[in-house]
Amino acid sequence: HGAATEKRFLRVFPFHGFGPWVDTLTLTRAIYPALPSHALSDAVEKLGLAAQLPTVGFRWHDACSDAIATVVLLRHLIQVTGIGNEPAEILTRPNLTEYFAHRREKSRLA
Repeated sequence: HGAATEKRFLRVFPFHGFGPWVDTLTLTRAIYPALPSHALSDAVEKLGLAAQLPTVGFRWHDACSDAIATVVLLRHLIQVTGIGNEPAEILTRPNLTEYFAHRREKSRLA
């Protein structure tokens, strides 16, 4: 969730070859442009996915916990859009038109 941050940290590993990048932050913005917050914890809570997280040892901003939450969120995004049988590449280029339109409208009203 927020692949740009991960990429920044992983650049220190020469020849890492990680990719393609699926960013659940970008996907969440594309699918739910009007969410008040697209932060991982906020999105998981607002979308009613918290019950799918472990009840023992889970802590937001812990790498393992956040990875689990990201998988839960990604599974939800795939299910809600019905793209489960599409090529995985579809996850790497979401359409953010509605998200940016919503942001423009929100800032215009502020």
